[in-house]
Amino acid sequence: MTDEVEFDWGELSEDEWRGLAREARASELHLRFAVCKDRGCSDVEAAAQAGYTGTRDVIKGSGHRAKKTRSVITLLALAERRKAELSITDPSAPNREERRRLLGKLAKSRDPRVQQQAIDALNRMEDADRAVQAAAYVDPDPRNTLAEIAKLSPLCAQLADELARIHKIDFSSKAALARPAESEEVAA
Repeated sequence: MTDEVEFDWGELSEDEWRGLAREARASELHLRFAVCKDRGCSDVEAAAQAGYTGTRDVIKGSGHRAKKTRSVITLLALAERRKAELSITDPSAPNREERRRLLGKLAKSRDPRVQQQAIDALNRMEDADRAVQAAAYVDPDPRNTLAEIAKLSPLCAQLADELARIHKIDFSSKAALARPAESEEVAA
């Protein structure tokens, strides 16, 4: 590739691609080949733009071999992961389900590092979903909230009784704490 022609790095910057290439241990040719494949080029186009030389058949063979190398496969997977990370803040980015699908594909990668990172990202998404659901639920009955407070300690039970008195809520910590014991006796 000559310096006169500006190389199209696609969605990620040159610095991001070079960082990923170091992580994937990819050569300059494999880096440029992977960038071209990421942009949607065919094997022949990607090989030619990356700097492979020779006849069309030679370039075609080089492209076919390059796409099967561990460094190119890893580099493309890392690029997908990086684009998924960046798309979280982009309003035109894939929605949550599309990101899950992309991470699911990465979890099936041949590279164990990429697999583990994708699985970790999926687990973080699930943990975040559970946390949001738990935080979103609010029990509408204040007596249940007071009962939860009362269960924490005897001092908290007194606090719950006082809060019930102040807010004129029909609640007794003794009765609330006795209910689980009664239900356990019934179950036994």
